[in-house]
Amino acid sequence: MAIKRGWTECEKQSLLKHITECKKGRMTVKDAAIDFSRINPHITPGQARVYYYKLINETDNARKKYPQRIWTDAENNILFNYIGEFSTKKKIEIFDMLSEKLNRHPKAIASHYYSLRNSIYKENAKCYSYIFGNTNPNKFGTIFSKISKIHEIYEKAVEIESILQKEQLIVELRKELQEAHVKIMNLEKKIVAS
Repeated sequence: MAIKRGWTECEKQSLLKHITECKKGRMTVKDAAIDFSRINPHITPGQARVYYYKLINETDNARKKYPQRIWTDAENNILFNYIGEFSTKKKIEIFDMLSEKLNRHPKAIASHYYSLRNSIYKENAKCYSYIFGNTNPNKFGTIFSKISKIHEIYEKAVEIESILQKEQLIVELRKELQEAHVKIMNLEKKIVAS
């Protein structure tokens, strides 16, 4: 378990440089933090990731200035394409990747995405309330919200199942490797004995 301590200026700059370089290679912040932790074992991946976000949000010399402007349809399409393409990643990682592409702050992208999603839910709720005889649209809004949460849980379950299958494959490969190692040892004994 890591001990809470202050970050040195060298560590701060090293973290910023490392993750910035990794992001250029389309690596996620999470994976870059894991990589940074391998180089600096006294810093956990979680500490590196959290501190990176703190640095880019609070440090004046590391903060990129993003111009405020109206969202275009092309940007909205890029946003939803990324959400679909990288559905297995966490939203914060997707917003971070989009930040460079759209030249917008990740928090602004997140805010816009959730605002759009909520307005889509409200429009769907109005349509369904009209179809089902002018019932209260709020009931449908709640339903769409629950469906969204169920869908997110389903995506996580699929991701976990994939991880478990990979772990099972690793266990099987280790078993085969051990069996092969035993066979090699037996062959070596026979060769030495003869």
